Amino acid sequence: MFADVIYTEGRHFADFTHLLSSAQLRARPQPADLAPTPPLQTLHLDDVTLTYPDRDRPAVAGITLTIRAGQTIALVGENGSGKSTLAAIIAGLRNPDTGTVSWNEHHLDHLDPADVGTRIAVISQAYWHWPFSAEANIRMGDLSQDGGDPPVEAAARLAAAHDLITRLPHGYQTLLSREFRHGQDLSGGEWQRIAAARGFFR
Repeated sequence: MFADVIYTEGRHFADFTHLLSSAQLRARPQPADLAPTPPLQTLHLDDVTLTYPDRDRPAVAGITLTIRAGQTIALVGENGSGKSTLAAIIAGLRNPDTGTVSWNEHHLDHLDPADVGTRIAVISQAYWHWPFSAEANIRMGDLSQDGGDPPVEAAARLAAAHDLITRLPHGYQTLLSREFRHGQDLSGGEWQRIAAARGFFR
């Protein structure tokens, strides 16, 4: 019986090794002398193109764009026009096939990706429903931050979520999952506010 278990589970090891090799191929090469990430002044995309492996046409083709700190940018277009892909490139979640992305005057390949990541918050339409308290759901935005209640409440207020949280049975300590005893659930719009608060907390 034990041998059967080893054989059954062992077949998945090839999936694991394939995942590692695929990740290595997709990983962005990093130079030894990574520069510290300065505060963002301009984010510049120069002739950026990205094509998904299963597509013939690029999702994003030859995009050049400069975004300055403090600006609010709307990406507008038809379904399938590449808005989400472009947003993912801007946020550093996808690497373009060609072209460059620069943070101020630094090419992203010359900055520590983990350091850059701490300066970016992404709130997607497909937000997560974490089966934790309201507070923990907001803190998931930045697990390295341990600043007590005020930052959590400030993030919730920015997302117009504070009032709905305080109306819950246990406020910020209310468990947001009906899978557990005394757990509560939220409407779609309320979950969006929690997701926005998570982004503001980051």
